[in-house]
Amino acid sequence: MKKKIQFTGDARVIIDKVTPCIEGGLFPFKSVIGDTIHVNADIFLDGHDKISAVAQYRKRGEKAWKETPLTFVANDNWLGEFTPEKVGVYEYNVAAWVNEFATWLHGLHKKADEDQDLSLEFLIGAKLIEQCSERANNDDAKSLTKYAETLKYKKVSNAEKLALSYSDEFYRLGNSYPNRSKQSNWHTNIPLFVECERAAFSSWYEFFPRSFAKTPAQHGTFDEAQSMLEAVADMGFHIAYLPPIHPIGKQFRKGRNNALEAGPDDVGSPWAIGSKDGGHKSIEPKLGDMKSFERFVGVATHLGIDIALDIAFQCSPDHPYVKDHPEWFTWRPDGSVQYAENPPKKYQDI
Repeated sequence: MKKKIQFTGDARVIIDKVTPCIEGGLFPFKSVIGDTIHVNADIFLDGHDKISAVAQYRKRGEKAWKETPLTFVANDNWLGEFTPEKVGVYEYNVAAWVNEFATWLHGLHKKADEDQDLSLEFLIGAKLIEQCSERANNDDAKSLTKYAETLKYKKVSNAEKLALSYSDEFYRLGNSYPNRSKQSNWHTNIPLFVECERAAFSSWYEFFPRSFAKTPAQHGTFDEAQSMLEAVADMGFHIAYLPPIHPIGKQFRKGRNNALEAGPDDVGSPWAIGSKDGGHKSIEPKLGDMKSFERFVGVATHLGIDIALDIAFQCSPDHPYVKDHPEWFTWRPDGSVQYAENPPKKYQDI
């Protein structure tokens, strides 16, 4: 079983200018499912040692990181990509470290090209490969141990050892179990919102369920409004957007055409959320109940339509939160709760 990697100080590799990243990771950037995230970063260090770098990503809440390699492009610039598999909130980072094996191998081959003595180089390589074997799984550990013994064995010619160093399997195994104890990481995990494909582009239909009543001038219900969904689908809309579906307050309820006095049959603005029937976690009784709402969503889903709900963070004076959480609101000197204003407009019901 692969041993756990420990990460401790003295990192030499510098990581800078990671993209995509908004305000250094303060705000999330957005994507949709199926999109490839192209990661770009400037990565460098002092001296001529070789670097390895990866992009790490995971869905928020998961412990394990998935990794994908970054490739050197030019002028300290590295590029890689990953594709999130599910809708949700992700985070990603860039990690880099000195690749001791690749550095040694590069130096070995340069010295070989200059016909320099390689005896000490093979011993240095043997020690590095032994350390790799300690981090490897069982089968690979055996192969790496055999490679190390070959490099140390005096009866194996330098020509044979050099030929081994050029083999693909030798290179693959030596790079598979790096020493990452001095790994550098970008300073923060970068947030990423991965949304459904229709978040990138879709056509929306504003849908008022209470307008679709079988009896004229009556308040429509979810069950009655189902019949209109097929027409919305036939027109080519992808999403039916609903105004708030919560109970509507009665205090300062507006009448028709924004009249300050509501008549006995006026239903009020759905954005004036909250009454004795509940608040943001309840449904306006005249529309139906949770089961009828679920039936409505089920019909929409069958027709290929998504339902979008307006989330309005506001309350009517009747909202249970006004009484249960008075500290959430602004109170005026006369003891009344502050309503919304945009002078000269006044929204006494909100």
